[in-house]
Amino acid sequence: MEPTTDQQPNPIREATIQFLATQQYRGFKPEWMITFHYANPEERGWNNSRRLPSTGKSRDASAPLLLNSPSTQGITRARNDFFEVSKDAQHIRNLLRRAIWEVKRNDKTDESETPMIFFHERGGENIQFHTHLLLGETPPKFKTKEAIEQAWREHVVPKAQCLSRSNSVHIEVVEGIGAIGYLTKEMQFRSEVVDYKASCLFKERTPCELIMIHKQKRKEWQLKEVLLKTGDEEAWYDPILVDHY
Repeated sequence: MEPTTDQQPNPIREATIQFLATQQYRGFKPEWMITFHYANPEERGWNNSRRLPSTGKSRDASAPLLLNSPSTQGITRARNDFFEVSKDAQHIRNLLRRAIWEVKRNDKTDESETPMIFFHERGGENIQFHTHLLLGETPPKFKTKEAIEQAWREHVVPKAQCLSRSNSVHIEVVEGIGAIGYLTKEMQFRSEVVDYKASCLFKERTPCELIMIHKQKRKEWQLKEVLLKTGDEEAWYDPILVDHY
């Protein structure tokens, strides 16, 4: 009996699972999944004169001819090119970093402080790429779906002309399950490819960084021991007190 699609070896799926496992081990904690589509000349509301989505008005009689023009054909090809899609994703990443983490474009910030993993998927041979964005731990004021939707609506949509105006963004919370299990269940890794260029990832720790993390965890453990012995849960951290115990 021939093996089914799910039974056949899938090296991309296996590599992606290993990649996510490594990211989780290094500290990536998924909170949100954002799925969005890109604009193309085939969708309603495309303004060919400016080569970007318009407000949604119907095309005029010349639209069929314009869709066959070299410029619109080039845009269609770009929407099916992984590296071109990655450029759009990088722009959206920068907008989100500013909107959610208040990171300016020229700021030199550790990528792990703005954790994002982009996956590009194509549903079929004749279907262009769309993107699944796994958003990591966010600041306290972005712990609700409404806050994420507002940031997307007010700070991303107006400045990301690459986004589709006919396909709305889909935002859902990731809770009670790890990134590996969540993506395996929802996406099944059939055609998703990680965009390492656009993603903000947790890098491998150096020996010195690992030592500092170990020391910090030891201090936190010692502080908990002190609080248990003193019974004062609101006590400030006192190195002398910790050393005493």
